[in-house]
Amino acid sequence: MKRARGFGKPSPSRTPPLDRWLRTADAHYRSCELDAARALYCQILDAAPQHPDALHRLGLLLYLQGDPFSAEAPLSQLVALHPVDASAHNNLGVVLEAQGRAEEAEAGYRRAIALDPQLSAAHNGLGNALLEQGDAPGAEASYRQAIALDPGYAEAHNGLGNALLEQGDPQAALVAYEQAVQLQPDLADAQANCAYLRLLLGDFERGWQAYEWRWRTGWAARPETILGRPRWDGSDLAGRAVLLVAEQGFGDTIQFVRYAPLVSGRGASRVFLLCRPAERRLLSTCGGIDGLLVQGESLPDFDLCAPLGSLPGLFGPELPAQVPYLRPPAAPADPSWIGRVSATGALRVGLVWSATRLRYHDRKRCCPLQLLAPLLEWPELAWFSLYKGEAGKAELEPYRAHIVDLGPYLQDFADTAWAMTQLDLIITVDTATAHLAGALGLPVWILLPCVPDWRWMLQRSDSPWYPSARLFRQSTPGDWQGVIQQLAVALGQWCGKEPAYVPAPAVSATGSQNLSPIAIAIPRAVQLAARHHEAGRRQQAKDIYAWILRHDPDHPDATAGIGMLALEAGDTQTAQAALRRVIALKPQDALAHYQLAQVYLSLDKTAQAEVHCERALTLDPALAEAHVTLAHLLAVRGALAEAQKHLECSLKLRPDFAGARNNLGNLLQQQGRLEEALECYRQALASKPDLEAAWLNYDRLLSDLAATRQKAD
Repeated sequence: MKRARGFGKPSPSRTPPLDRWLRTADAHYRSCELDAARALYCQILDAAPQHPDALHRLGLLLYLQGDPFSAEAPLSQLVALHPVDASAHNNLGVVLEAQGRAEEAEAGYRRAIALDPQLSAAHNGLGNALLEQGDAPGAEASYRQAIALDPGYAEAHNGLGNALLEQGDPQAALVAYEQAVQLQPDLADAQANCAYLRLLLGDFERGWQAYEWRWRTGWAARPETILGRPRWDGSDLAGRAVLLVAEQGFGDTIQFVRYAPLVSGRGASRVFLLCRPAERRLLSTCGGIDGLLVQGESLPDFDLCAPLGSLPGLFGPELPAQVPYLRPPAAPADPSWIGRVSATGALRVGLVWSATRLRYHDRKRCCPLQLLAPLLEWPELAWFSLYKGEAGKAELEPYRAHIVDLGPYLQDFADTAWAMTQLDLIITVDTATAHLAGALGLPVWILLPCVPDWRWMLQRSDSPWYPSARLFRQSTPGDWQGVIQQLAVALGQWCGKEPAYVPAPAVSATGSQNLSPIAIAIPRAVQLAARHHEAGRRQQAKDIYAWILRHDPDHPDATAGIGMLALEAGDTQTAQAALRRVIALKPQDALAHYQLAQVYLSLDKTAQAEVHCERALTLDPALAEAHVTLAHLLAVRGALAEAQKHLECSLKLRPDFAGARNNLGNLLQQQGRLEEALECYRQALASKPDLEAAWLNYDRLLSDLAATRQKAD
C-alpha cells in the first residue's frame, strides 16, 4: 500500500549576504522551476558550503526530483552542522526511507521526535519506517500519535490504514483511508489505497473506478503524456488503431493481456502491444494482438493508447476468465537443456519460493525455502526450481541434491511457459510465475501472506482470474509454517502419500536475508536510475549510478549505465572502459558485449565490434539488435550472404523491426534484387511510417525502376 511522507519546514535564512540568491531560488522552487532552483542552491553552496538553508532546500529539491540518493549528502551535512535541528533529522529520515534504508530512517525520525515531540511529521515518518520493517502494531501507534497532534493530518490517516490492513483488519483500514480522502481529496496515495482495498474486498465496480488514481501516485507517467496520443475511453473504436501499454510488473501484464481480444472486438483496425523483451515471445501467442513492440523500439502509426491496467475498468466488473489465453512454445529458445526436465517415476513439481526483496511488501511474499525442506525429500515428488533472481539463490544451495535448478536456462517467459508444461504441478509464492501458470491453464498452488496483493482477494481458496489456481493462505501475519502444513496435507492427498510432515526449524517470517541497509537500497537505486535514463533525464541517472558505485564499485548494472550514458554523450573512452569493466565482472553478459560492440563501431574499430557482436549472439541468440549490427559489419567487408542470414534472423525474432527490414532492402538492392528490396522498404514503412531512411531508399529505388522501365520502352 502507498504511504505518504511528511516533510518538516527548513530553518529560516541565516546568511544575509546571500539572501537575494536564496529568495530567487525559493521563487523558482515555488514555481516548480526545479532545475533553476537547484542551480542557484548549488551556487549558494559554492560561495558558502555550510549554508544551512541552501543545504536543506537542495536536499528537499533533489528528493522531489526523484533522486533520494543525491539528496542524502546535503541533508547529512546539515544534520552534522546543526544536530539539534529536528526538521533536518526528519527530512533525512524521509530520504533514507525512500532509499529503502528503513532502520536508519527510523533512527532519524526518533532523533527528530526526541528534539521536538510535537513534530507530527516525524511521528508519521516513524510509522512508515516501522511498517517497512514489518512492525505494524508499532506503526499504528506512531500514526495515532501523529493524528493526536494533528487531527487533520491526512497522510497519517492513510498510514494508519496501511498499518491496520497489515494487521488483518481491512474494514478499519478502509475507514482510515476514507478519512484521509475526506481530509485531502487530492491525496493520491490514499485514493489509490482505497482502490486496492476495494478490489481486495471484491468491490470491483468502485475499485476499478478508483484504480485510475495510481497514475497520480508518482510511480509512472501517464502513457498518453509520453506517447502523444489520447487515451481510449472504452467507446466503439470505429476502425481506429490502438496501442496497449504494459505497465507495472510482469505479473500485471500477464494478468491483463487477456483483455486484448476484447479490445479488438470493439472495432479496432489494429491492436498493438508495447511490452518488455522478456515478455515478447510469450505475448505473441495472445489473441487479438496484431503487432508487438518492445519498449525503446519505433512505434507504428496508431490513433489511441490504453494502459493494460485500465482495461478492466473499461470493460466492467465481470472478469474474462477463459483460459488458457496464452500458449507455450514448442520448445525453449535453446533446446540443449530439454533433457534436464527428463521423465521420472515421480510427479514433477515446479517451485518458486521467493520474490524480489526490495521492500517489506515484497519480502512478506517470500516463503523461506528451509520450511519446505521436509517436503523436498518425498520420493514421490521430483522438484524443479523455476526461480530466476538473485535474492533467493543462497537459499537454494543446501537443497541442490533435491531440486533441479532450471532458472539459469530460462531466457524469457516463453521458456518458463514451456518448462511449466513439462511439469505436473507448479507451487509458487505471489510472483509472475503464478500469473503465467494461471494464464496457461496449468495447475498452480499459490502460497500467500495473510494480507495478499489485491488480486488474490480474501478468505477464498480459488481465484476468479485463474480457474486452475488453488490458494494457500497464512491465517496470521508471518505464519508460513501453517501454510506449509496445509500444503503438506494437500500434496499428500495429491500424490497418494500420508503426509509425515516434520516442521523445519523456525526462520524469519519474511524470509529476508541479513542484508545491510545499503545492500537493500542498491537494487531500488538501479531501477530508479534506469527509469531516469529511459526518460532522457541523463544527469539524474548519472548521479544515481555514481551513488551506487560509491557504495559498490563493482556493481555491473551501474557500471554499464555509466558506460551507455558516456556513449550517448560522445565520450567513447569512458564508455569503452566502463563496458570492458562490466564484461570483466560478468563475462556472460550478452547485452554488455553488444553495447561494447556499439562503442567500437562508433570508433570505426570494426574488427573488435564484430568480435563482441558474435560473442553477444553466442550468449543470447535472441538479441535481435546484435544480429542487425553484425549484419552491417559483415556487409561492410563484403560478406553479403552472411549479413543477409543475420538480418533474416533478426526479423524472425522481431517481424516488425523496421530498421532491420530497411537494411535487408539495402542488401537485396546491392545484389540486384530490386523488386524484393522495394517490398522490404514497403514493409519497413508499414511498421514505422516515420523511418526517414526507408522513405529515402524507397523513393530513390522507385525512381530508378521507373527510369529503367522508361528506357526499356
